Amino acid sequence: MLLAWLRESAIRRAASTLHRTRIIDRFLDRVVEIGAIESNPVAALRDEGNMKQCMPIWRALASRDPEHALAELRQPRPFGSVLGK
Repeated sequence: MLLAWLRESAIRRAASTLHRTRIIDRFLDRVVEIGAIESNPVAALRDEGNMKQCMPIWRALASRDPEHALAELRQPRPFGSVLGK
């Protein structure tokens, strides 16, 4: 549902839509706090891709090919090992 809203809103008003994503991030964090969902999906994508900010994730999700855009954002973990965690 968030992706559909983001895509529709991005077409009409890109700047204000991306600003509103901060509100959604805080809302999702609050929903996690009260236990209604297990984790914030945007924060999970940020952690998975080793990114410091959520805004690039929202931009990637609003793109025509979100999977490809998210893959391009992924950063290697610093001091990571080829042997795994």
